[in-house]
Amino acid sequence: MSQQAAVAELGEAALSGLGVDHVFHLAVDLIREVLSVEYVKILHQRAPNEPLILVAGRGWSDDVRIGETSVSCDRTSQAG
Repeated sequence: MSQQAAVAELGEAALSGLGVDHVFHLAVDLIREVLSVEYVKILHQRAPNEPLILVAGRGWSDDVRIGETSVSCDRTSQAG
């Protein structure tokens, strides 16, 4: 799948009225396919200086849980 086709599919899904969680899961699946990578994640920060929370992802081990797993946002983390 091309990058343009993936963006078009994601745009159509977002405009179709699907919930944001469904769009996020579609996004990580498309990113994984287009970039041929094993791991993909979307993180959300609820407030400044708070940890980032995993809201969607693929490829991670079973102990990584959506909505529960957090990542530091300081300068020592990849996400920070």
